[in-house]
Amino acid sequence: MKLPKQIVYTLLLISLIIPLVLGISMEIKPTLPVINFYNALNKLHSGNFVIVSLSYDPSTKAELTPMLKTLTYHLLKRGIIPVFMNLKNIAIGDLGYKVVKTIGEDLNKKENKDFYYLGYAPGDNMAVQKMGEDFFKVYDHNFHGDLLDKYEIHDKIKVLKDFKYLIDISDGNSTIDYLTYVNTKYKVPMIAGVTAVMASEYYPYIQSKQLLGLLGGLRGAAEYETLLDINGDARKGMSAQTFAHILILFLIILGNIEFFYFRKKRKNGNAD
Repeated sequence: MKLPKQIVYTLLLISLIIPLVLGISMEIKPTLPVINFYNALNKLHSGNFVIVSLSYDPSTKAELTPMLKTLTYHLLKRGIIPVFMNLKNIAIGDLGYKVVKTIGEDLNKKENKDFYYLGYAPGDNMAVQKMGEDFFKVYDHNFHGDLLDKYEIHDKIKVLKDFKYLIDISDGNSTIDYLTYVNTKYKVPMIAGVTAVMASEYYPYIQSKQLLGLLGGLRGAAEYETLLDINGDARKGMSAQTFAHILILFLIILGNIEFFYFRKKRKNGNAD
């Protein structure tokens, strides 16, 4: 018996939809890099500033936007003031702003007081080095074009070193650039969230303590949500992925049973 591919695709679709629609989520045991990421932020105090670089584009939003949502929630809930920028990827733009703005509104936090969204600035690594000497030579206005000199950030921040952490959410090589130009040169502590295929590349930096914590892909985001007891997109996504894997495993087992059954039947038929 050959199972029509239409039925296989339909079963796969159902296995993905059910956990997403019902909101089924999985508690995933956090790994040490994620625990360290979580603990690093919990060491900060209300009113501390951190800078968050959004270094990804819409093609990887399924993996990285859940990280951004949970990170924003974690920071705002603790009263830590995140400053969002995107020096490395112009494409994130409105996508990042909508995520941050929505979570800020849900928590009754005010833009340009409890969080800042600065948007894109040209210059890449040259801009990073300028920020190390004078932050406002690169960013003198926010995402909407409002000058920053009328807000608290202008009094509290002068250079990159004034931030407690640089947090990079990345789908490229930006984390290595920041490790070179920010962590090594200006001694700003760093944590990061990256796509699953990139995570192993950064383990040496965790061992050397240049990266104090790391979220790797959707699983890393799900582990982070578990630590914060959030039933978020990552945990739901991991549930859908698990249901799909179970279905695939079931179909493989079914296919093997069918194969050996008919092979045995053919042998018995030949023997007769």
